[in-house]
Amino acid sequence: MINVIGQRLSRTQIAVAVIALLVTLLIQWPAVANSLPPPTLTWLTFSYETNPAALEGLQLAQCNDDACQQPTLVAQHGKCTRSGCLSAAEPVQDFRCQGRTCLLAEEGMTGNSILAEGGSFKLIGQFADRVRQSPVAQVNTLGGFLRRNWRVTVSATELRVAEDSGLLTKQGSGLLYWGSFGLTLLLELAVASAYLKKLQANAAVVQRTLISLGLVQFVSYPVVWHFVEIASPFQFLSVRVFAFVCLGIAVLYGLLLLPARKAPERRLVQLSLALWIFLFGAGIVVAVLFSYGPRIPLESGLWPRPVAVAVMEFFAIAYEAAMLKLLSRKALTWQQSGSLSLLTNLASWLLGSLFLAVGGVRSIV
Repeated sequence: MINVIGQRLSRTQIAVAVIALLVTLLIQWPAVANSLPPPTLTWLTFSYETNPAALEGLQLAQCNDDACQQPTLVAQHGKCTRSGCLSAAEPVQDFRCQGRTCLLAEEGMTGNSILAEGGSFKLIGQFADRVRQSPVAQVNTLGGFLRRNWRVTVSATELRVAEDSGLLTKQGSGLLYWGSFGLTLLLELAVASAYLKKLQANAAVVQRTLISLGLVQFVSYPVVWHFVEIASPFQFLSVRVFAFVCLGIAVLYGLLLLPARKAPERRLVQLSLALWIFLFGAGIVVAVLFSYGPRIPLESGLWPRPVAVAVMEFFAIAYEAAMLKLLSRKALTWQQSGSLSLLTNLASWLLGSLFLAVGGVRSIV
C-alpha cells in the first residue's frame, strides 16, 4: 500500500506538497474551531511601575457617564472590602486570574455583553498596601466578536488602563509558532551538519540524515509545542485535546513509516507528505469532535511548566534519536543518533531560553 501511494505521489508531487502545506498550516486552527456562539473575552495583563504588592481583589465597574459618579459593579475577583471598593446588590460575574493575567469571559452572543460597544468602565483593585482605581476607560469592539486586551499599569497610587491591540491572545499565535519552528529547524540542521562533519560522514549519509531530521521535525515539534503550551493557564480545551492528538500522530507516523525506512530519500519525502495529509487531517477532525463545547479558556494549566519542558525535551530527544537511527539504513549507531538528537535539541533549547530571557518569547523547544 505504501509503495502504491509513493508511485501516485511521484506523478503529482507539486500538488501534494501544496496540499500538505495547507494541511499543516491548520495546526493552529483547532484552538478556535467551535460551532457554538463565541464568548466575549476581556483580558487584563498587569505590569508594575513599583515593587508589586499582592493583588487581593479586583473589581470591574460599568460607568453610565464620563465621570462615573454611579458605577455599577459587574465583575469581581477575590475580596475588595476596603474604602473605595464597591458592593453589589446581586451576584456579579467572576474574573479568572492567574499570575499577572485576568480574564472576564461573558458567555452568549456578543450583543449581550456587559460592556456594550461605546460603553465605559473603570477598575478598582485592592492590593496588600492600598486600594487603587483607574480613570474611566472607553470600550471598543474588535472583529466579528469581542476580544479585548487591556494593559493595566500599577503605579504607586493608581491603575492606568490602556487597550493593547498588539498583545498576543491567549490561544497562541500562528506567526509565533511558525517563526519558532523555522528557527528551530534551521538551527538543528546546522548543528547536525557540524556533528556529521566531525564524524567524517560521507555525502550520502549527511544528505539522508538531514532530510530525515527535517521530516521528523514536522511531527515532533507540534507535540513539544502544544504540550508546553497547555502548561500555561488560559488555554482552550481544543488546544489541550490537540496536544494529545499530535502525540498520537507522532507515534503513528513512526509506525507507518517503519516498513519504508530503507526507501530512497525522494520516496521517503513523498511518503511523509502523504502521511502528513492523512494524519493531520484526521487529527483535526478528532480534535474538533472531542473539544466541542463552550469556547472559554481553561483557567489552570494541565501541569507545571518546568515539568512540561523537561518531559517534552526528553520526548524530543528520544523520539528523534529513534527515528534518525531507523531511517539511517544502519549508517548511524544508536550512540551516534542519540548524541545527534541530544545536541540538536540542546541547541534549540538554549536558543529558546535566550529568546525567553531577552524578549519574553516562549521557549523554542
